Amino acid sequence: MMTEDIAQDIAQNIFSEYLGANKQKFTLLAGDASTRQYYRYKFPNPDNSSGASENLILAYYPGKNSLASLKRFVFWQKAYVDKKITVPKIYGIDEKNQLILQEDIGDCSLQMRL
Repeated sequence: MMTEDIAQDIAQNIFSEYLGANKQKFTLLAGDASTRQYYRYKFPNPDNSSGASENLILAYYPGKNSLASLKRFVFWQKAYVDKKITVPKIYGIDEKNQLILQEDIGDCSLQMRL
């Protein structure tokens, strides 16, 4: 089982390798009741003249049985997209390390909206 430190190292390596991200902008987010861990990377959006930032989320699914959970998330994300329901975009999936790189849609959860 991967420890939180190892998960953070993997997340940082992915952000650094694929996005040129630096560690100062990489943060672990507060979790929910699940074992998933979420990491946010905030970087300037060069296409936005207002200087607004764009964020990405790396979701880590730790544990032996979490790959099935990751695959369910991907299945339902695609089903919602097919039905024209707005959900975070998935930019990359690493099944070996049980990671999903996805769009950051902010801090408001579905539970907060209901």
